[in-house]
Amino acid sequence: MAEAGPLQKIDAVAVAVLSSDTPPGIYQCTAQRCNCCQFMVKSVDQFHGTNTKKFYKIKQVLTCKSSSVIYIIECKKCKIQYVGRTKSSLKTRFSGHKNSIIKREIRPIPDHFNNDGHSLEDLVIFPIEQVTDSGDLNEREEYWIKELETMEKGLNLVPFKCAKRQGWIEPPDQEPPEEANETLAEESVCSDMGTSDQRVFFTSGSGEGKRKRCEDGEPKCRKKLKKKKLSVFTYEIEQLLLTCEDAQQDGEKAISQVYNKLSEVSCRTMESKNFLEDLKKKISDLSEPKPKKNVYIGLFGKTGAGKSSLINALVNETQLLPSGTLKACTSVFVQVQANTENKKYKADIEFISKEAQRDNRGHHKKLKALCKCDGYYRSSSGEIVDLNYTLSEPMYKKMNVHFLKMFGPDPSRVSIKGKFASFQETFIRTEELEGRKKEPEKYLRLVYIRTQQRKLLKDLEKEMLQRKKQIYNSLSDSICDTMRPTYQECSGISGTSSFTEIQRRLKSKIESSEKVMFNQAMREMLKQFGDLKEYLMKEIQTQMTTILRVALNQTPDDLTGLPDVSEEIEMMQRCCEALELRVFK
Repeated sequence: MAEAGPLQKIDAVAVAVLSSDTPPGIYQCTAQRCNCCQFMVKSVDQFHGTNTKKFYKIKQVLTCKSSSVIYIIECKKCKIQYVGRTKSSLKTRFSGHKNSIIKREIRPIPDHFNNDGHSLEDLVIFPIEQVTDSGDLNEREEYWIKELETMEKGLNLVPFKCAKRQGWIEPPDQEPPEEANETLAEESVCSDMGTSDQRVFFTSGSGEGKRKRCEDGEPKCRKKLKKKKLSVFTYEIEQLLLTCEDAQQDGEKAISQVYNKLSEVSCRTMESKNFLEDLKKKISDLSEPKPKKNVYIGLFGKTGAGKSSLINALVNETQLLPSGTLKACTSVFVQVQANTENKKYKADIEFISKEAQRDNRGHHKKLKALCKCDGYYRSSSGEIVDLNYTLSEPMYKKMNVHFLKMFGPDPSRVSIKGKFASFQETFIRTEELEGRKKEPEKYLRLVYIRTQQRKLLKDLEKEMLQRKKQIYNSLSDSICDTMRPTYQECSGISGTSSFTEIQRRLKSKIESSEKVMFNQAMREMLKQFGDLKEYLMKEIQTQMTTILRVALNQTPDDLTGLPDVSEEIEMMQRCCEALELRVFK
């Protein structure tokens, strides 16, 4: 496929209109101010492989609007190349690359063009091949990556298996090379979390495999990353991200096409107009961006396991959480000293001797703090005292087994999750759905019902998770409500015998309320569980009735010009297959 020769310009073709007689090559689109074309190589019929030193012919007419293409990103300074693929248009994919560079994401392209004195202005992009069958897109990308050697000498990441076979992966029980041996915990996390966390580096020596980079203006953290030759992302994660981006772009394109086709539909009666407007609104709502919810990340592990470093990497921040310079930041000893120079506040630290602890001196502060916080106390060393839970602990021991069976993750017949799964499978059976594929109208109605049913059950699971916490905590919360007046009284007691007096009052309240307090806690838990059961039944009945009414509603007879959306349906099917979503199954 390679042909050596000079890089030829194409001057005979007008960039405004590309006719069927246009010779193969890369051209500018018809837009006056195209955001992609200003970064693209134009009016050429071949391109140069910077690693292979060969020239390759372009065999099709390609523009930024071409879809299902293999493309190259090249750096003007380094002449280093990256091979990528996209099912959507090249213009759409370039927009994604541009945004990732602006947001400084930890991915191959942004990592290169945001460091070593590079910028977005150094980027050049151009398509090299359009693949007719989208199923062959991955194979063609792999072919060009291998042909242009962009994995060994370019910006394409190395798959884990390939890196391990070539000896580029660091063995888990072997010391890293000397150049990669300083403060590894600051930029990478090495733990037993699978292949995605392995460190990949290129061997030095002959110079092959090194990425060409400039040396000026490089942040300190990036210099360390470069020195250790660690990849900013693993190949596998990058491929997952690209798949999700392609699916999102195809989905948005399908929604836009269907909405535009509906503009040609006409009707006469008011009922039909309302039906059409409602249909347009539902399609328009799909294209609106959903508000992002807060994501809470919690990691458990031993000191020095790399929890802080992992969270820093996940959110693309270098110093969101502290990291120790000599050892794990959570395993160091801390010297406690009060600030004696502050003129506004006076602070003091009291150290209690063992003798004072024997006659309860010092414990009165802990007990008083317990009362001020309604029966809950946590010391500076992490010690937790929860009187409400201690009082309700016998009840928890009795109900824990049944509670886990009901709300546990195991989809058994007893659990709520198992009931949801049974309802989903029996409402529309897979065999029935497969049997209706030859009847498109009925098949798509069943697909809509099943999809909406899955969405409903997922939403109910989220609500159930929140209520599950409330139900479980209701025992100790109810006991806390009963004991709260006594807690408030005890928090105001002071004096030499305060410890004994607080103990006496708490004990007296517990003994006088034990017959009522625990029964009341049990009734409160049963009430909340009953409320959850009623809520789930009501939501399922109401929402499923609405879903069935929409799905089984007949299209008005006076609607004319209904569009053919089979192309969009096939596009959505491909997206679901790529994301492994069982929507059409």
